[in-house]
Amino acid sequence: QRSGQPGQDDPSIKVRGFGTFGDSSPLYIIDGVEREGMTRLNPEDIESITVLKDASAAIYGARAANGVILVTTKKGQEGKARILVDFGTSFSSPTRVPDMLDAATFSEVYNEAKWYAAGRPTSNYTPAIAESDIEKYRNGSDPVLYPNTNWIKETMKPYALQTRTSIQASGGTDKLRYLLSFGARTQDGNYKNLDEYYNQYTMRANLEVDITDNLTIGANISAIISNESHSPIVGVTNFTNILIADPRLVAVYPNGLIAPGRLGENPLLQNQRGYSKTWKSPVYSTFTATYKVPFVKGLRVDASFNYDISNTKRKVFELPYWYHEYNVNTGEYEKKKGTGQSMVMLRDTYNMGSNMLYNYRITYDRTFGQHRVALMLGQEQ
Repeated sequence: QRSGQPGQDDPSIKVRGFGTFGDSSPLYIIDGVEREGMTRLNPEDIESITVLKDASAAIYGARAANGVILVTTKKGQEGKARILVDFGTSFSSPTRVPDMLDAATFSEVYNEAKWYAAGRPTSNYTPAIAESDIEKYRNGSDPVLYPNTNWIKETMKPYALQTRTSIQASGGTDKLRYLLSFGARTQDGNYKNLDEYYNQYTMRANLEVDITDNLTIGANISAIISNESHSPIVGVTNFTNILIADPRLVAVYPNGLIAPGRLGENPLLQNQRGYSKTWKSPVYSTFTATYKVPFVKGLRVDASFNYDISNTKRKVFELPYWYHEYNVNTGEYEKKKGTGQSMVMLRDTYNMGSNMLYNYRITYDRTFGQHRVALMLGQEQ
């Protein structure tokens, strides 16, 4: 897992390790079709997950060099209607939070580093930071000129809330089987002063109908609708400005005004800098038919048609931002423009794509005494 941001926390799965300088990700086959978004499926919709590698994955050709992950979703079963409702709440926080030096200790370590850099003189040496100033950092008597800032506590929430809801109905008769499901998922971000979130809604309808004793048709249609919002500033920039920020810099003045922070990019100013929002609404559909040839025992024909649509809209809105800085000469808090975006900028993009795949298979599988004959002929395009 490379990120903990809402909606961007998909894990990286490696079946055969890193076998190339390029993409070492496995091939994902969901309900018989190459598709993305396995980690965004509703967990309650998944029937099984199978991992293939080496010879067992050879049927998928060169694309299976890094392994194959097969995902099969649930189908309806004959019987009375069954309704499953599941709700979960969890709290997300960083796995490990570094212990940051307070301003007084930082100053002492800084003095020590300067002393070593000067050749460790034993006389006629004046520390870079006076002991009286270090004491002011320690006792907090002047939080404006001698602050003691823990940037992690000032800028990050202790935890972020996540919720997951799933409703599933399934059942059927000897001729018709169905499964209907709906799922919702929400994630909040870990930064303060930043409206960061991810909302996802999944829907699935899986139907199977026996038209005759030998002919069965089915439809499996699903959608994953999501919207997310983040800062227009790259996430690593925010984290750098937290971890490297000097504890002797003010985060928020006692009167509530936000200070410049490191290089004028105080993470608490994120709510002034705009947003980056993304909306996605892919729809996946699979239509199948199976015919058991009545006059040739063991012979059957399977066919499927898959049509997937992807829609992605992204809007990035960047704004100039302002902070306040205390002027030691006038005693005033001066409003200054941030060092980032100098003018309003809007980028609005929309991408739409579709993918069609059809295949058919003719299989013959029959046992004669102690011998079994199995043949298959298929085409996919």
